[in-house]
Amino acid sequence: MMHGSRERRWLAAPAPVSGAVSGAQSGVNPSGSGVVRTNPVAVHLESAADPTDRTLSAYTTGSISVAANEILWAWIAASQNLTSCVQPVAVSGTGITLEQVLAVTNFDTSAPARSVSLWRARPAANFTGTIAIDYGINVMTGCAWSLVKTQLMDLSGVNGAGAMQQVKGATSADATPTTLAVTFNAALEFSGNLCLAFAALDTSNVIAPSGAFVELGEGGHSTPGTRVESARLTGGTTWSPTWTASKCGVAIVEVKAG
Repeated sequence: MMHGSRERRWLAAPAPVSGAVSGAQSGVNPSGSGVVRTNPVAVHLESAADPTDRTLSAYTTGSISVAANEILWAWIAASQNLTSCVQPVAVSGTGITLEQVLAVTNFDTSAPARSVSLWRARPAANFTGTIAIDYGINVMTGCAWSLVKTQLMDLSGVNGAGAMQQVKGATSADATPTTLAVTFNAALEFSGNLCLAFAALDTSNVIAPSGAFVELGEGGHSTPGTRVESARLTGGTTWSPTWTASKCGVAIVEVKAG
């Protein structure tokens, strides 16, 4: 992180680019069992913002499709005309309910404040429809999201829990950072596991993915500025995207191979 920036650690718990897919490959389980595992695949669904800009208490994404053997990941950033910004009270669609797996209340505490969070779900049956992002009684000043689904990952656990090997995030509330790095605490469980990576800014500045990461999607709005990005890298462990000076939040998830 840049000298003088203030970092907060996360609590664990613009035309959209669509159809971006990571290539599936295979590898041998490092345990020595000889079992071949297939690397997880990421498919971009939507990176966008409410086109009416923006004073609402609930937002609706475009229509997406997620199969019963896939997991949906939603990276959601919002602003509120206060010095503290709330999180969604619910993120869901008909037959699918996402659970929050990573959150920070504020990465910008000057009005309008910003919040950002990561949500995950595995539908019980094939799902096609929109996702509602609900802030309850709270009136927001904007919301942007990046939606990604993964395939060929571990399907154990409730609502996709078995696929999430580890998750990590960081934020900076200084206005000057042009990058922010986040690294997993532990080594990858398997070298073929997928690193899903996310970034959010309090401006509409373009975000550039770091190193060998491939951008899945990017979108947002201005007035007030909010921008989000998703990216992926098989075997990735550190994410450090770049941008023009902005307050920011970043996150990475290790998606476990099946």
